[in-house]
Amino acid sequence: MALSMTVAIELKVPAEILWETIKTPEIVPKVMPDYVAACEFIEGDGSAGSLRLMKFGPAAAHFVTFSKERIEMVDDAAQKLAYSVIEGELLNHFKSYRVFLEVAKAEDQNGCVVNWALEYEPVDPNMPPPEISKEGAVGTFKAIEAYLLASSLQG
Repeated sequence: MALSMTVAIELKVPAEILWETIKTPEIVPKVMPDYVAACEFIEGDGSAGSLRLMKFGPAAAHFVTFSKERIEMVDDAAQKLAYSVIEGELLNHFKSYRVFLEVAKAEDQNGCVVNWALEYEPVDPNMPPPEISKEGAVGTFKAIEAYLLASSLQG
């Protein structure tokens, strides 16, 4: 039986800028090199059906070293995407692991909200919820926000 968890992450960057930034695989290793050493599309261009390979850094190596992901859906107009993990250590713990995210405009047009959701099915039904995944998502988007804000201050 699939379980889920969600989080809404409020950021102080415009939705359109964040959306274009997160579709670039190089951004996460740039802003979080200790956690993600490399991220690249190994097949496709980031559209639905593309394959993305994430190689994790030393801060995550105790849990996961790599993750191959299939991009399932990209909707530029709605600023939504979904991907599933298809290879890597996460599948030692999960029968399925699928992430959905949406970048929505905040009431303040200079900000946005990332609605992040994880749908997962643990191998062990007694496994506690993977809160580290939600914490990782929040940390990643906050790091991207900090990078974008610092970049805008530099001109």
